[in-house]
Amino acid sequence: MESFEAQWRAKGNRAEVTWSRDYWEVFKRLPQQALLTDTVILDRIKATQPRTKTRDRNCMALTCLAKFAGINIDLNGYRGYERSHVQPRLLPADQQLARWRDGIRDNAWQYFFGLLVCYGLRPHELFHLQGTSIN
Repeated sequence: MESFEAQWRAKGNRAEVTWSRDYWEVFKRLPQQALLTDTVILDRIKATQPRTKTRDRNCMALTCLAKFAGINIDLNGYRGYERSHVQPRLLPADQQLARWRDGIRDNAWQYFFGLLVCYGLRPHELFHLQGTSIN
C-alpha cells in the first residue's frame, strides 16, 4: 500500500481527505496478510451492497490499485449507484442572489460572487481559472 500511496502522491495528489476517504477507507478492508489477487479484489467488491456509493468507491479505488499491481480486472460491471435518495438542493431565487451580489461593495468581489453563482463554481476553483482576452 505504501508504494501505491507514494505513487499517488507523486502524481500531485495531496488532498488528505481524498486519500483517507476514497482510498485508505477501501484498502484497510482488504485482507492485510493475503496476496492481492483478482479474487481478493472481487471478494471485497461483493462484500459491499450493490448500487451504492460505497461499492462505486470500492470499484474506483481497487481498479487503481489493481492497475498499479499489474492485475488485469474489469470492475465496470459492478460500478454505478442509485442517486434517488439524494435530496434536491433548495437554491435561492435569482433575485435574491442579485440582491446579495449588489450588497457587496467591492466590484472585484461582486464579480467573484457572480462567477460563483453563474457557473456553479466552488470558491477555490476561481483561483485556478486562466483567462483569455476576447478583444
